[in-house]
This record gives sequence, C-alpha cells and structure tokens, in this order.
Amino acid sequence: MKHKLRASMTTNNLHGEKYFCTFISKDEIINEPCNKQSMSTSIRKHSCQACAWKEEQLRIALTQSNGKSTSSERVLQQMADVFLSPSVSEGLVKPVKHPLNDREIRYASLLSHAIQCKTISHDDPSLNDEGRKEILKLHRLLQESFPALYKNFPPELVNDYSLLFKIPGQDEDRPPIMLCSHLDVVPPGNDNSNAEWKFDPFGGYIKEGIIWGRGAIDNKHNVISQLGALEEILTDGGLPMRALYIAIGHDEEIQGYDGARFLARRLKTENVKFDFILDEGTMCVSGAIPGYKEPVALIGYVEKGYMNVELTVCGKGGHSSIPPLKEDNPIKIMSKAILALESNHMPPHFTKNTAFRNTLEYIADKVSFPFNFIFSNLWFFGSVFKYILIRASNGAAASVRTTTVVTKVQGGDKINSIPTKVTAYVNHRIHPNDSIEKVLEHDRNVINDDRVQLQLMDGPLIPSPVSDHKKSKGFHLIEKSVKTVFGFISAPSLCIGNTDTRWYWDLSENIYRFSPVPLSLSETSMFHGFNERISIKTLISMVDFYKEILLKCDE
Repeated sequence: MKHKLRASMTTNNLHGEKYFCTFISKDEIINEPCNKQSMSTSIRKHSCQACAWKEEQLRIALTQSNGKSTSSERVLQQMADVFLSPSVSEGLVKPVKHPLNDREIRYASLLSHAIQCKTISHDDPSLNDEGRKEILKLHRLLQESFPALYKNFPPELVNDYSLLFKIPGQDEDRPPIMLCSHLDVVPPGNDNSNAEWKFDPFGGYIKEGIIWGRGAIDNKHNVISQLGALEEILTDGGLPMRALYIAIGHDEEIQGYDGARFLARRLKTENVKFDFILDEGTMCVSGAIPGYKEPVALIGYVEKGYMNVELTVCGKGGHSSIPPLKEDNPIKIMSKAILALESNHMPPHFTKNTAFRNTLEYIADKVSFPFNFIFSNLWFFGSVFKYILIRASNGAAASVRTTTVVTKVQGGDKINSIPTKVTAYVNHRIHPNDSIEKVLEHDRNVINDDRVQLQLMDGPLIPSPVSDHKKSKGFHLIEKSVKTVFGFISAPSLCIGNTDTRWYWDLSENIYRFSPVPLSLSETSMFHGFNERISIKTLISMVDFYKEILLKCDE
C-alpha cells in the first residue's frame, strides 16, 4: 500500500459523553433547557441517564416517522453522537476575583462607555440616523481616551463615519500591515426588545469583572484593544515595527457598503499593499475540536461566500370555504419546496486541502486518541468521517458544506382567503469548494417544480481567496502571539460568517479573520444573540495580543 498509517504519541482513553439534567432556581437561569450542549458546570446537579434515554427514544421515533433512515445512516448518527458531540465544557467568560488594577479599570471603563453608544445598524437605511449620531459620540470617546494616538497620528475621516489611522513603523522598508474592526452593532433583539437580556444591552454594566452589553465581543472590544495597544506603544515613546494602518468601518453589520468599501477605495488611491491584514473572525474556542478540551485559536484563512434566493409561487387564490380540489394552494406548493431544500443539503467537502480537513490535520498531533490517529490518516478515514461530521453538530456541518436555511416567508393577507402569491427567502453561506451557480442549480434540482420560480437576489458574494497558512509570516505571527499571551494552540480555520475583509481582497494576499477571545462552544451563541459579555481579563489580554503583533512582526 502506498500510504502508511501514522499514529500520534498521545494515547489518552476516550470516554463517552454524559447527559446532564439541571435543577435551577428562579434566581439563577429561567427556562434553561435540559440540553447537553448548553449547560455550564456551574449549574450541573447530577448526571441524568433518564434524560439520555429520553433523548435517544425521541431520536429513534423521529427517525422512524420520516421513514428515510437506513441502517448505515443510524450507525453514522450513533458514531457522531458518541465521538463528536460538542463537549459540555465550563464557560470561559469568568468573573475576575482579584482587586482590579488601574489598567484593568481603565479598559473596562472604556469598553463600558463604548457599549453605551447605541451605534446600531439596521437593514432599513431610514432607521440609521440615530445610530450614526451615536457613532459620532463614539468618535469623541475614542479621541478623549487615546490622546497620544490622536495627537500624533489623528485618523482620517472616511465617508463621514469610518476611521483610517496611519502610523509609521520602525522599518519603513518593509510592507505595512493593517488591523481592522468596526464601530456598529446589531440591534439587541427582535423589535429592539431587551426582555431576554440579564442587563440593559446598552448599559455597559460591569459586574464581577465582566462587561455586559451589545458590542462587547462584536466588535467594540477589538476597537478598544487595537487602539489601546497602539496608545501604550506610543506613550512609551515607541513605534510599531512595521508601518501600520487601522481601518475602522461603521456599517459592517449591513455589509460595509458605506464603510469598508470606501476605506478600500481610499487605500487603493495610495497603491498600498499589505503584508497581511487581520480583521475580526473566528476565536479561541473550547469544545470545537474532537479530542481536545482546551481552547483552540481558530484563525480564519478563508471565508465563506453568501447568496440569497427568492422563491415565488403564484396561484388563482379564492375563498377558504371552497378550496380547490385539483390545484394546489400556493402555500402548500411553497411548503413542499421549503421542505425539499432543508431536507436535501449541499454535499459536504472533506477532500485533501479543504478547509476543515486542513484544521484537523494541522493539530492532529495535539489531540487525544483516537482522534490523533484519525486526523493523521484522513486520506483513509476521510470519506466516512465527513458523513459523521455533518451529523455531529451545527458548527461541524457548517464547516464542511454550503448551508441552506429559509429565513423569511410571506403570503396571505386574510385568514379566510387563499393567497395568490407566496414568497420565501433562502440564505446560503457558500463553501469555498462551491459556487453561486452550483448552489442555484442545486436548489432548482431539489425543488423540481416549475411552479416555484427561483430568483438570485442582488449582492451575492463568492467565497474569499484562500490565504496561506503554511509559509505566511503573518499567520505564524498570529499563532505565536496567541501562544505567548493565552498559551493556546492555533489552527487554520474556515470563517463561516462574513466580515469587512470582502472589500480588501485586492490589498493583500494574506488576509486573516481572528478575534483573540476565549469562549466555550456554547458561549459563541452570544454573537448577535443575548447577554453579550466579555471578562476584563480577556480584554486586557487582547491589548497584550495586539502589542505582540505590532512589536514582534519581524522576529
């Protein structure tokens, strides 16, 4: 045989996943589900085999009811349940118990004040006037908070609200680098409701060393820590090793058309090319990699694309008291189309040099048995392992294929009338090994109904170019800085969300998407969710991380 099996030296035994049931008082967490993926150890009470049995029975009943499961599919699902279910790990946003020093107090106060600026970006442009006023308020806060930076290298205002800093480096002969972040945030919830928040999402509340509020981890923490790192370097009389640009957009949450797009135009007028660009992205996540319990710094070196598809079904309508015998109701036709789409996903990609396979192979020697053996020999196990991955978790499935989800349905004005038109909207996040054309063709073939009209909506984005993660000094600098500050291992990763880097593809061949924030897998739900928060300890570590990047990029 051409290949030989390679085994890692780590030989820890594998233990099966346990299911946990909780008993929670009203003073703790209300309506917490009995869900093994969402519980922290602080609220576990005992291991509950009854819940494990109940969940298994429900799964079997569901499999039997749809009538599609084969014996091989059941085996794959059981393997996914045993081997790849996300570990129930303790949350990493922990209270700070020691007395705070002046530096910690300063940065906590800065982020708290930044959160109190309600810099919301709405999809409806008519709703953004108030948010733009708040961005100007945030500008004033930054100017007052970083006096050395603003005095020596004041930012250029781009398209009224975005900021572009340019700082010379100690070595002007080498190409510059660029850090990125953004000022805006998403609304706190549906209809701007605060009901699900433990604290006011724009109160900047600080309790036990944790800062709460919208923007705490998306993305005002990066704004504060990037500028803070530079302020400390300048205050000490130094400069970054390389010339540095910091691009801070103001509408990333609505695709950056008025922010990063204009920043990119401005940079192109200077004909500047960056050695590497670092923007927000994936994080240091625990529970995301099978066989490794500690956080792994997942450095995004490629980003998914996205596209929206509009589905339309038209009919004759009519009164609900006389429904048609032979012609389908447009709602019924659309329901079948939606069910077909969400039941028949795009195929997974897990061949050599695909994104998630690169992640697992990169850290194969760091994980425990049997995963070290599997990850070191994916040439052999990969064809089966990919089908286990798509059953393991939402995140694992999203990492190996283009995702499909119906996000909006419209149809019917009166309860006693059959609608003449029904519309549904499908959002796809496109895997780097797929294309817009391939996804659209898949949708048409799966629906297979000429009564359903498909229309690609404006503004699709192809997957990003792939940046080097093997020889790139930028990637290894990020990796080394993570190790120095946090002590975590790193791996190249697929960024499944979208960032402002879409506008910067022409400015560097090495673009990375990474936010230096340790989170458990369950805590990642804070992004665009409820109870967004960050510990003061992490915020300080972020400042130290960016100082490492700026001062050691030529070592």
